[in-house]
Amino acid sequence: TTEIYTLSLHDALPISHSVLRADGAGAEGAGSARSVPPSAGEIWVYGGISEEDKALPSVSRYLVDEQRWDTIVDDDDEDLSLLADPYQPGARSGAAMACDGEGKLWVFGGQTSDGITDETHCLETTALKRITPSLAGETPVARKGHTVTYMLERFVVVFGGVGGDGAPVTDVGLLDLSTQTWHRRRCSPTISRTGHVAGLDRKSTRLNSSHSQDLV
Repeated sequence: TTEIYTLSLHDALPISHSVLRADGAGAEGAGSARSVPPSAGEIWVYGGISEEDKALPSVSRYLVDEQRWDTIVDDDDEDLSLLADPYQPGARSGAAMACDGEGKLWVFGGQTSDGITDETHCLETTALKRITPSLAGETPVARKGHTVTYMLERFVVVFGGVGGDGAPVTDVGLLDLSTQTWHRRRCSPTISRTGHVAGLDRKSTRLNSSHSQDLV
C-alpha cells in the first residue's frame, strides 16, 4: 500500500489515527528503505520490490504538510529534474537507511541484481544531490533485511539481517560520521534478527522484537 497514516499520541488512551491525503505517485514497492529527516516534515522511501517481483531503483519523498508525494528517481532509474546531481545507486530491496542530524540519508546493503551488497550510499536531502563518501575501516558484512539507526549525533548503526549465504548476520556495524570510519562489533550474547525495527533508547539501540524473526 502507499497509504500514509498518522498517529496522535495522548496521555489518555485510545491513540487516535487518521489516513493522510497522498497526492502524486507514491512509493509502491514492498521491502523498501524508509527514513524521516530531522525536520520531520518529510518521509523518504527508496527501492523495494514491485508486484511483478522486480527490484526498484525509485526514490520518493512524502511532504507531510502538503500531503503529496514527490518522485525523485522513477522506476525506470531515470533521474528527474528535482535532482541537482545524479543519484543512481541502482535497484535494490531489503536495504535500510537512516537520516543524520544534517539531513543526509545513509543507505546500506540490500539485494541487487548482483546479489546482496555491502555498499554505502549517501543522499543530501536539502540540496537533493548524491554524496560519494570516502569511508575507511572495516565495512560491515553484506546483508539485507537489517536496520540502520542514527544515534548519539555521531554514529550510523547497522544491525541484523541475513547475508549472501542466507545465514543470519550477527555483527554490528558502526559508522563514525566524525571520522568517516566503519567499525565492526559483536553483541554479547549474540543476537540475530531480520525484519525487525530498531529505535534509539538513550545510549543504546533498542530492538522492537514484536515484529521480528528470531533466526537463532
